[in-house]
Amino acid sequence: MRKKCFLIVGLLFLVACNQSVDQKTSNQPEDVPKKQNEETTNEENISLEEQFIPPNFTINQLEMDVQENELIIQLYFTLSQNLYDLLRQYEDYYFAIEYPKAFHEYTGIYISEPIRGPIPTNKNLSYQTNIHTKWNKKLSASLMKNLSGEDASYNLLILNSEYVPIHEFKDIQWYRYVNKSEG
Repeated sequence: MRKKCFLIVGLLFLVACNQSVDQKTSNQPEDVPKKQNEETTNEENISLEEQFIPPNFTINQLEMDVQENELIIQLYFTLSQNLYDLLRQYEDYYFAIEYPKAFHEYTGIYISEPIRGPIPTNKNLSYQTNIHTKWNKKLSASLMKNLSGEDASYNLLILNSEYVPIHEFKDIQWYRYVNKSEG
Protein backbone atom coordinates (compact mmCIF):
# COMPACT_ATOMS: atom_id res chain seq x y z
CA MET A 1 0.00 0.00 0.00
CA ARG A 2 2.88 2.34 0.80
CA LYS A 3 4.37 1.69 -2.58
CA LYS A 4 1.07 2.57 -4.28
CA CYS A 5 0.72 5.81 -2.25
CA PHE A 6 4.35 6.68 -2.94
CA LEU A 7 3.82 5.94 -6.63
CA ILE A 8 0.61 8.00 -6.81
CA VAL A 9 2.17 10.97 -4.97
CA GLY A 10 5.24 10.71 -7.21
CA LEU A 11 3.11 10.67 -10.35
CA LEU A 12 1.09 13.66 -9.14
CA PHE A 13 4.34 15.49 -8.40
CA LEU A 14 5.70 14.73 -11.89
CA VAL A 15 2.45 15.78 -13.58
CA ALA A 16 2.35 19.03 -11.59
CA CYS A 17 5.99 19.81 -12.41
CA ASN A 18 5.45 18.99 -16.06
CA GLN A 19 2.42 21.30 -16.26
CA SER A 20 4.27 24.23 -14.65
CA VAL A 21 7.21 23.76 -17.04
CA ASP A 22 4.79 23.69 -20.01
CA GLN A 23 3.12 26.89 -18.78
CA LYS A 24 6.45 28.68 -18.36
CA THR A 25 7.74 27.69 -21.79
CA SER A 26 4.45 28.49 -23.52
CA ASN A 27 4.25 31.92 -21.85
CA GLN A 28 7.76 32.99 -22.74
CA PRO A 29 7.41 33.08 -26.55
CA GLU A 30 4.11 34.97 -26.28
CA ASP A 31 5.59 37.63 -23.98
CA VAL A 32 8.48 38.51 -26.29
CA PRO A 33 6.37 39.33 -29.37
CA LYS A 34 3.90 41.29 -27.26
CA LYS A 35 6.69 43.50 -25.97
CA GLN A 36 8.06 44.02 -29.48
CA ASN A 37 4.59 44.85 -30.85
CA GLU A 38 3.91 47.29 -28.01
CA GLU A 39 7.20 49.08 -28.62
CA THR A 40 6.67 49.42 -32.38
CA THR A 41 3.07 50.59 -32.07
CA ASN A 42 4.04 53.22 -29.51
CA GLU A 43 6.81 54.55 -31.75
CA GLU A 44 4.90 54.40 -35.05
CA ASN A 45 1.42 55.49 -33.99
CA ILE A 46 2.00 58.96 -32.63
CA SER A 47 -1.40 60.57 -32.96
CA LEU A 48 -2.00 63.71 -34.97
CA GLU A 49 -4.84 64.65 -32.65
CA GLU A 50 -4.26 67.87 -30.75
CA GLN A 51 -1.25 68.63 -32.99
CA PHE A 52 -2.98 71.12 -35.30
CA ILE A 53 -3.65 73.60 -32.51
CA PRO A 54 -2.02 77.04 -32.70
CA PRO A 55 0.86 77.78 -32.50
CA ASN A 56 1.69 74.39 -34.09
CA PHE A 57 -0.59 75.18 -37.04
CA THR A 58 -1.56 78.73 -37.95
CA ILE A 59 -3.66 79.96 -40.84
CA ASN A 60 -1.92 82.98 -42.35
CA GLN A 61 -4.31 83.88 -45.13
CA LEU A 62 -7.44 82.65 -46.85
CA GLU A 63 -8.53 83.60 -50.35
CA MET A 64 -11.97 82.67 -51.66
CA ASP A 65 -13.26 82.87 -55.21
CA VAL A 66 -16.99 82.17 -55.43
CA GLN A 67 -18.18 81.61 -59.01
CA GLU A 68 -21.57 80.53 -60.37
CA ASN A 69 -20.54 76.84 -60.53
CA GLU A 70 -17.31 76.69 -58.54
CA LEU A 71 -15.75 77.69 -55.25
CA ILE A 72 -11.98 77.90 -54.87
CA ILE A 73 -10.44 78.34 -51.45
CA GLN A 74 -6.72 78.99 -51.17
CA LEU A 75 -5.38 78.31 -47.70
CA TYR A 76 -1.98 79.62 -46.63
CA PHE A 77 -0.65 78.13 -43.40
CA THR A 78 2.48 77.73 -41.29
CA LEU A 79 3.66 74.73 -39.28
CA SER A 80 5.74 74.75 -36.13
CA GLN A 81 9.01 72.81 -36.16
CA ASN A 82 7.42 70.14 -33.92
CA LEU A 83 4.48 69.62 -36.28
CA TYR A 84 6.86 69.67 -39.26
CA ASP A 85 8.88 66.82 -37.70
CA LEU A 86 5.74 64.86 -36.85
CA LEU A 87 4.17 65.22 -40.31
CA ARG A 88 7.34 63.94 -41.98
CA GLN A 89 6.52 60.55 -40.37
CA TYR A 90 3.05 60.44 -41.95
CA GLU A 91 2.05 59.78 -45.51
CA ASP A 92 -1.50 61.04 -45.33
CA TYR A 93 -3.45 63.79 -43.65
CA TYR A 94 -6.19 65.79 -45.30
CA PHE A 95 -7.99 69.12 -45.35
CA ALA A 96 -11.72 69.53 -45.98
CA ILE A 97 -14.05 72.51 -45.82
CA GLU A 98 -17.39 72.31 -44.08
CA TYR A 99 -19.63 74.72 -45.98
CA PRO A 100 -22.17 77.25 -44.66
CA LYS A 101 -25.81 76.26 -44.34
CA ALA A 102 -26.92 78.45 -47.29
CA PHE A 103 -24.33 76.82 -49.54
CA HIS A 104 -25.35 73.34 -48.40
CA GLU A 105 -29.06 74.03 -48.87
CA TYR A 106 -28.58 75.32 -52.42
CA THR A 107 -25.91 72.95 -53.78
CA GLY A 108 -26.51 69.87 -51.64
CA ILE A 109 -22.80 69.84 -50.78
CA TYR A 110 -22.12 69.80 -47.07
CA ILE A 111 -18.37 69.22 -47.12
CA SER A 112 -15.62 69.44 -49.73
CA GLU A 113 -13.72 66.46 -51.05
CA PRO A 114 -10.71 65.82 -48.79
CA ILE A 115 -7.47 67.30 -50.15
CA ARG A 116 -4.22 65.65 -49.13
CA GLY A 117 -2.08 67.94 -47.01
CA PRO A 118 1.50 68.54 -48.10
CA ILE A 119 4.20 66.45 -46.48
CA PRO A 120 6.87 68.90 -45.28
CA THR A 121 10.19 68.97 -47.11
CA ASN A 122 13.34 71.08 -47.25
CA LYS A 123 12.70 72.59 -43.78
CA ASN A 124 9.94 74.71 -45.32
CA LEU A 125 7.34 75.65 -42.67
CA SER A 126 4.89 77.65 -44.84
CA TYR A 127 2.55 76.01 -47.34
CA GLN A 128 -0.46 76.72 -49.51
CA THR A 129 -3.24 74.37 -50.60
CA ASN A 130 -6.26 74.82 -52.86
CA ILE A 131 -9.67 73.31 -52.25
CA HIS A 132 -11.98 73.28 -55.30
CA THR A 133 -15.67 72.44 -55.24
CA LYS A 134 -17.92 72.36 -58.31
CA TRP A 135 -21.67 71.87 -58.64
CA ASN A 136 -24.28 71.81 -61.41
CA LYS A 137 -26.65 74.65 -60.42
CA LYS A 138 -25.70 78.27 -61.03
CA LEU A 139 -25.56 80.47 -57.95
CA SER A 140 -27.38 83.77 -57.99
CA ALA A 141 -25.34 86.97 -57.59
CA SER A 142 -26.88 87.61 -54.16
CA LEU A 143 -26.03 84.11 -52.93
CA MET A 144 -22.46 84.42 -54.28
CA LYS A 145 -22.12 87.72 -52.40
CA ASN A 146 -23.56 86.15 -49.24
CA LEU A 147 -21.20 83.15 -49.46
CA SER A 148 -18.15 85.38 -49.85
CA GLY A 149 -19.13 87.69 -46.99
CA GLU A 150 -18.15 87.89 -43.35
CA ASP A 151 -21.29 86.16 -42.10
CA ALA A 152 -20.73 82.92 -44.04
CA SER A 153 -19.46 80.16 -41.78
CA TYR A 154 -16.72 78.02 -43.33
CA ASN A 155 -15.01 75.47 -41.10
CA LEU A 156 -11.68 73.85 -41.86
CA LEU A 157 -11.44 70.18 -40.91
CA ILE A 158 -8.12 68.39 -40.49
CA LEU A 159 -8.55 64.66 -41.21
CA ASN A 160 -6.28 61.71 -40.49
CA SER A 161 -5.46 58.97 -43.02
CA GLU A 162 -8.83 57.28 -42.36
CA TYR A 163 -10.64 60.59 -43.09
CA VAL A 164 -11.61 60.97 -39.43
CA PRO A 165 -11.62 64.61 -38.26
CA ILE A 166 -8.85 65.28 -35.75
CA HIS A 167 -9.24 69.05 -35.52
CA GLU A 168 -11.64 71.79 -36.61
CA PHE A 169 -11.08 75.49 -37.19
CA LYS A 170 -14.38 77.35 -37.06
CA ASP A 171 -15.23 80.40 -39.19
CA ILE A 172 -12.02 80.47 -41.21
CA GLN A 173 -13.46 83.16 -43.50
CA TRP A 174 -12.38 85.65 -40.82
CA TYR A 175 -8.71 84.97 -41.56
CA ARG A 176 -8.89 86.92 -44.79
CA TYR A 177 -10.57 89.93 -43.14
CA VAL A 178 -8.16 90.04 -40.19
CA ASN A 179 -5.07 89.80 -42.38
CA LYS A 180 -6.25 92.43 -44.88
CA SER A 181 -6.80 94.99 -42.11
CA GLU A 182 -3.34 94.29 -40.66
CA GLY A 183 -1.48 95.04 -43.88
